[in-house]
Amino acid sequence: MQRPAHERTPRPGRARTAWLVGGLVAVLLLSAVLWEGRPWENFSSSLVDTRWSITTVRGVPMRTEQLRPFLQFLPHTTFYGTDLFVGEDTCNSLQGTYKITDNKVRFTDISGSLVGCPEAMDVIGALDATRSWGKDWDKLHLYDASGAETMILTRDDSVGYDLQQPAPTPT
Repeated sequence: MQRPAHERTPRPGRARTAWLVGGLVAVLLLSAVLWEGRPWENFSSSLVDTRWSITTVRGVPMRTEQLRPFLQFLPHTTFYGTDLFVGEDTCNSLQGTYKITDNKVRFTDISGSLVGCPEAMDVIGALDATRSWGKDWDKLHLYDASGAETMILTRDDSVGYDLQQPAPTPT
């Protein structure tokens, strides 16, 4: 006569296997989070809602005499199917649109205040020429169509604009 299922003793190997599988899954999830930060985001959206200090443009270090040069990818505020970016070179504010597909990026509709400083046209020209991107830890590398580096940026959440709107007060 066979005993009911609740009275049977479990096989000792199954419990050990369950613990091993559970531990392996936990280690893989933790390593994914530590490796990339947010593994559930796909590759193309990992620049959205990030802020970067511009460190070099076409190999030339950026000066920071008047403004601290930066580029900020806004959080999915789409405009005709593209996302918006804002930024500053050493003396001008910049804005425009960008579209990311895999490791390809295209900056369009770039405009700025164009106060007379030499870096203004360099930054706009580098963004206009950019066709692809890559990340190396806290560095963002932008490349033109031939693979030459147009800009190097460093992740910096202290730059940019705080776009959080305060909650409305009741009247």
